[in-house]
Amino acid sequence: MRVHFLSVFAASILPLIITACDSRSPGQETSNADASVVAAKVQLPPSIIGGHTYRCADNSVVSVDFLKGGEIAILRSPERSQQLRMTAPAAGEPFFADGYVVTGSGPRIGFQRPGEPHQECKG
Repeated sequence: MRVHFLSVFAASILPLIITACDSRSPGQETSNADASVVAAKVQLPPSIIGGHTYRCADNSVVSVDFLKGGEIAILRSPERSQQLRMTAPAAGEPFFADGYVVTGSGPRIGFQRPGEPHQECKG
């Protein structure tokens, strides 16, 4: 009899305990429509349209990711600890950043490090 009383008591008080854990007040309900308005304002970064690893004339290796739109490239090279975001004034123009220059975007590029001569690199 005592076990039955405890299980009935636990079953009746459990919903009260669960609803007490909800910290929102009734006026704080958010609708899915509000969430979609907020999500619509987010703009994703350009997607990568091509990524290549190149061996240059001085036998060094560089990697370049070209982003959609043709005005942004991401350079990775052994002498840099972090990737470098390069920009071009318009699609088809050379990419520039911190003294680095990349020309082209296919299986062959031109590459120049700060203070060094321009060199050809093959993918």
